Amino acid sequence: MPTKNYRQLKANLKLKVFLIFLCFSFTFWMLTKLSKVYTSDIEFEVAYYNLPVKRVIQNDPLQQITTSVKASGFSLLNYKINPKTVAVDIRNLNYKTGSIFYYLPNQNLTQLSKKIDVESSIVRVLQDTIFFNLGLNKTKKIPVKFNSDIKYKLGYHLIGNVSIKPDSIEVIGPEAILDTIYAIDTENIELLNVSSGFNKEVNLNLTEVEKITYTATKVNVQGDVDKFTEGFFIVPFTIKNVPVNYRLTTFPREVKVLYQVGLNDYNKVRKENFVVECDYAVSKDNNLTYLIPEIKEESSLITSVRMIPDKIEFLIEKQ
Repeated sequence: MPTKNYRQLKANLKLKVFLIFLCFSFTFWMLTKLSKVYTSDIEFEVAYYNLPVKRVIQNDPLQQITTSVKASGFSLLNYKINPKTVAVDIRNLNYKTGSIFYYLPNQNLTQLSKKIDVESSIVRVLQDTIFFNLGLNKTKKIPVKFNSDIKYKLGYHLIGNVSIKPDSIEVIGPEAILDTIYAIDTENIELLNVSSGFNKEVNLNLTEVEKITYTATKVNVQGDVDKFTEGFFIVPFTIKNVPVNYRLTTFPREVKVLYQVGLNDYNKVRKENFVVECDYAVSKDNNLTYLIPEIKEESSLITSVRMIPDKIEFLIEKQ
């Protein structure tokens, strides 16, 4: 029995020695192989630098290039495991047409090889041309548009217009992008049952474009609100385009102008603020048997103006 155990132990020892020598042999073989120089296809990330002054890249140029790299096996293995980035200097691009420029990587292999292992060199780049759409950086003033949903308390209303400060902002970016931007909206503001003035800071609804810079991200909006009441004046009207040698008689000769105005401005509105006019030519051209009064001038303090009557009967006779 001891003899059998001894033989088993001896066999296990021989197996372990064999495996150790096998590992050493494999390791030595791998080191020998990896120390030799090979040429293999490697994919690199690309970083662009030295962009021409006042220019901006308007397209998405290649972010990866496939290259044939001459290097030791150790370096090639490292590139496979830990992807590297090559730097592309684009200060002196070749011009094609319009805003299109191009870069020839195979004519700049020495420059591309600088950012990788000193013992490695790029032999060839599979992508023989990299195109760039370079636009000029431009500054454009864009108006701000107030986006809101305001509900006023019964009898109250906004006086004038909402004030936006600043009412426009400067946007800096590629000309091709700026030419598509005509206005910048604020974020939607919802106000309910409003009976007094408001003054709020509001965020702008900015498009997240990487190449665009905004000089402001917020604006201040302010509005005056007052309780409104109704007022009216009896106002005479004039008639234009009456034919020569004809007399036109109207029924009535005046109209009642009704309007709404804030209580604080009620006494500031005058009858003389209103100018009403009828155009006989409009009635004639449209075969109407009546005149249509129109308000040509009114007070800037009022809202919701209307007239009674809105049709004027008339009689025309030759003199």
